[in-house]
Amino acid sequence: MHLRTRTEYHDELVSLASSEERAVQVIDQSFVVFTSVWGIALPGAGAFVRCWAISVTFLVLACGGLCLSRFLHQTGPTWLDAWTWLQNTVAHLIVFLFLQVVLSVLRSDIILDLLENHIDCSKAQAESLRFRTKVLCAVVWILALLMSGATAWGFVPGFLHPSYIGALGNDLPDHRFFFAIAHTFAYLVVLPIMFGSGLSAVLILLLLQELCFMGFLTSLQRLNPDIGSVGVHHAAAAASPLQVEDGDLTRFKVGFVKTWQLHKKIQRRIALSYVLYWLCHVASLPWSIISLSKGFGPDFSDERLERLQTYSHLQVRVWGNLLLSPAFGIPTYIFALLPWLSVYYHRQFFNLTKQMIFAKTQVEVAFRSFLRDFDLYFSAGGLHATPSSVWIYLLILVLNTLGNVSDKLRVLSAL
Repeated sequence: MHLRTRTEYHDELVSLASSEERAVQVIDQSFVVFTSVWGIALPGAGAFVRCWAISVTFLVLACGGLCLSRFLHQTGPTWLDAWTWLQNTVAHLIVFLFLQVVLSVLRSDIILDLLENHIDCSKAQAESLRFRTKVLCAVVWILALLMSGATAWGFVPGFLHPSYIGALGNDLPDHRFFFAIAHTFAYLVVLPIMFGSGLSAVLILLLLQELCFMGFLTSLQRLNPDIGSVGVHHAAAAASPLQVEDGDLTRFKVGFVKTWQLHKKIQRRIALSYVLYWLCHVASLPWSIISLSKGFGPDFSDERLERLQTYSHLQVRVWGNLLLSPAFGIPTYIFALLPWLSVYYHRQFFNLTKQMIFAKTQVEVAFRSFLRDFDLYFSAGGLHATPSSVWIYLLILVLNTLGNVSDKLRVLSAL
């Protein structure tokens, strides 16, 4: 048995086997650069990147500890409210867990089996995925920088306030100075890394779903040699009868079932992070409903009002929580609805199969009867991402978002 080196695994991940003359590159280099900068060591990464990734893990854990310590300082220019603190603390935990789970899947034998035995990628597929990867990397760069800038603007001035940074040499407790230095470093350096790591994990999950879809398309190529040469999409669009024998159908069934099993294994590994995430959203519903019942008008009795009037940087934090909150802002929709991307792949695959015409009627009947027992939806750990269920989960998201918006608008309009 040949044991793969890190470099060989990296090359296999970046370039997939092709029915054409040589392997084709499917992952743009911008993806590798993006993940490496934020401390994500992809399979086959060099020694420096691996050491940096280990350092980032400890930094993120330390940042979570610092976030917890802020509960002990519920006064002064750094404190807004306990509910916002709780959101940020839980977000730390979920992002860290999700990142570790996604990386464990990416480095597992599941992906190696998928890459080696179940994917035959055409040049057109590779170019399409490489282009989409490049575009997504550009988008997440912008989002990571926006979130980092808003966070630094909203938090760092509070820690640089004289009541903290000026504690040494004054009558204030000396620990405030070190508290301020540690948190300033965390919000300027570590938190941007955590944002980038979280968005990297999202990109990796998108990549895993795309690789699984390529595996399902490869299984269709086993029906007929011509499908592999012209491509599944062209073969389906040609509307020409396919010569498929019983042996070809059997090879398709074996390849499809093995890919489907790997697909479900990946889903089961990832499900825990999403189940915990959605449980947090369900637990937030009472607060959101109460917040909505208070309306969107100004609330001059809000206890945060005096702090916001005294420390203007806290107003930036409120606006940041309104738009970029890890629990109820734009990022949460990107993360929360990712399992429902499987609906898109399900429809793509089965629309292709519906267009296929078989020369032998009995083979076509057996083919369609076999596929009726399968779907490509994300379904694991109690989370079932189907077209009908999305409305229930979307309702939970919208209620929590509106509750957050009403909470922030009441205090901002009272300023």
